[in-house]
Amino acid sequence: MPQIRVVIVGAVTALLLAPAPAGARLVFVRGEATLAARIFGARDDGSHAARIASGYAPRVSPNGRWVAYVHLLRTRSEVRLIPGRGGRARRVLRSGRIDELRFSPDSRRLGVSTGRALKVYDVGARLVSTIVTGAITGFSWGPDSLSLVWGRARRQSLTAPTDLYRFAFGGPPRRITSDGVSLEPLWTASEIVYDRRRLRGSDNTPAYELYGIRPDGTGRRRITHTRVPALAFGLVPVAASANGRRVLAEFAAQDEADAHAVNAVTGTTRRLERKLIPGALSSNGGTVLAQTGGPNPADRHDVVAVAWRGGRAKVLAPRASSPHWSR
Repeated sequence: MPQIRVVIVGAVTALLLAPAPAGARLVFVRGEATLAARIFGARDDGSHAARIASGYAPRVSPNGRWVAYVHLLRTRSEVRLIPGRGGRARRVLRSGRIDELRFSPDSRRLGVSTGRALKVYDVGARLVSTIVTGAITGFSWGPDSLSLVWGRARRQSLTAPTDLYRFAFGGPPRRITSDGVSLEPLWTASEIVYDRRRLRGSDNTPAYELYGIRPDGTGRRRITHTRVPALAFGLVPVAASANGRRVLAEFAAQDEADAHAVNAVTGTTRRLERKLIPGALSSNGGTVLAQTGGPNPADRHDVVAVAWRGGRAKVLAPRASSPHWSR
């Protein structure tokens, strides 16, 4: 499961090199396998790179103004927030475990999953609120920036029953699945894309397939039909295009992972490149941001851009990993 623990020719080249929206930023990490990991900010084509912080798992806000990241302390981890072009960092919260960071679409809030709770930090008010406690199995913001969906398991286990819940500020949480096998939600413009789990073999290893469901819990549909071999988990949604038709997913396996392009309408799935770890997808769905070299931090990685239609990767930052952008 992915965690925070990520020569094109002709028209495709034009797409990769097209000017980004104002404020678009790229962030990545160098030295991830060491205790002195450094976070860099750059333009989304990789140019004008500069160190902005020390830490891991950076996430840039949609408006490019903020970068959230994880800073390791002796016994705990600290989520910090820093201006996108560098400056003085502020502490958001401390926890023994940080699983995932996600900005709301309007950049006003930062969601933080600690594994045992889902918290929201209001950037303007500088306040942290606990939305729900328990074993969190992924979360995502709604397009309106005022709603959240998350998976919650009954205990910390790969095989524990887990369902999806929805929350809108000002109202109570609402459970939207009751099958005990729903997790890792990604709220797109048209529906919530998520994993449904099946258990297989005598050791009950999990395998995942992508499904879609409306925010009110109706209209469940299966999106993908993939073969999940032994020692593999299957597809996990990572990001979606602005219209929700393209979903970037990671096909997770033991010690391996590959980026897959999923057509959320037809369910067709295509591997982009072997050992390509997906990081983000441009809002128009045309360009995938990723790292090469697989999930092992000790291996050689480059941050690259790959056209959704396929083709050779364009290196944006050599010897770098864990990329994210606001493009």
